[in-house]
Amino acid sequence: MAALLLAYRRQKLNQATHLHEVTKHDATHHLELEKQQSARVAGLHDRYTKSVEQLADDRASIRLGAVHALEALAADWLDVGNHRQRQVCVNLLCSYLHNLDEPRSENSILSILEENDDVDEDELRAESKAAAQRLWDDRTVRKAILETLSDMLVDDHRSERDPVVVDLRTATRRPAYTPTVRARAPENRSRPAQPRGHGKDQIPGVLTHRNP
Repeated sequence: MAALLLAYRRQKLNQATHLHEVTKHDATHHLELEKQQSARVAGLHDRYTKSVEQLADDRASIRLGAVHALEALAADWLDVGNHRQRQVCVNLLCSYLHNLDEPRSENSILSILEENDDVDEDELRAESKAAAQRLWDDRTVRKAILETLSDMLVDDHRSERDPVVVDLRTATRRPAYTPTVRARAPENRSRPAQPRGHGKDQIPGVLTHRNP
């Protein structure tokens, strides 16, 4: 009888020890997964910061690489279930389209010259010409952004999940010319062209109507 009792106690002790080891292993594994997840999220934030810097680079090839990097980053945010940060990537791409300088028309240049006698015509025309060149050099980047946003919306539709919000509305118009500011031409944020017949009620997730 004593031998049976001793064997029973030894069995219970072994079971308790095994349970403790399993619990400890699970806790350690869970902690390791949390560390890996935190490291991955930190890496995603670092990639976003780098993409922001590259998107502001003077070289079109670097900006194009940033567009593709943001596309991959948005997919990785979706993979970890963070839709808000995915939308942040989309917002950055939309913002880039909003902030493109548009060259001034001949009528606009003449109007500025008529209204401001002290404006340097050569400087004004040079600034407009430079803006035209930047717009031309940037055409590949803008095309890549529009294709990326389109692919995201199509993928969201096929996956039957809530689509990202693609805001293609222009926030502001070109401000009036200020003769005292000679460092750069007054900004104008051009409105990206949208396919004919497409409006805010026809493309889920896309905002293209004018602000009031």
